Amino acid sequence: MGKTEYKEKKAESLELSVDNSEFGEVKISSEVIATIAVHAAMEVDGVVGTVGGIKNDLISRLGVKNEGKGVRVVFVNDKLEITILVNVAYGKKIPEISKETQTKIKEKIEYMTGLEVNKVNVRVAGVTYTDSVSE
Repeated sequence: MGKTEYKEKKAESLELSVDNSEFGEVKISSEVIATIAVHAAMEVDGVVGTVGGIKNDLISRLGVKNEGKGVRVVFVNDKLEITILVNVAYGKKIPEISKETQTKIKEKIEYMTGLEVNKVNVRVAGVTYTDSVSE
């Protein structure tokens, strides 16, 4: 693998070059990384969803699938920093859910992309009551 590079396409999107070989280059968009983060977070018991901003709400109302909602991806000093907004189930232990979410996101992104994740910031945006609340 070659050195990881990035170029900004616009303020909200970046493209990471993860490999340059004789066959060409491999680039991964920040949207792909955000989607991996959302799917990893949803695997954690107690996370019931992610939270997007106004822009994400408008996009989803237009019928466009936006799986990276509520995730910010930043590339700093050759490492990724991820911030994700989640809703957790009422009655669950937020510190435990947050730690497991951080671990799961870091592991999945590093495994699937080969990029190093320096930080995963979990922001609990809300608590959702579900019928299947258990401790």
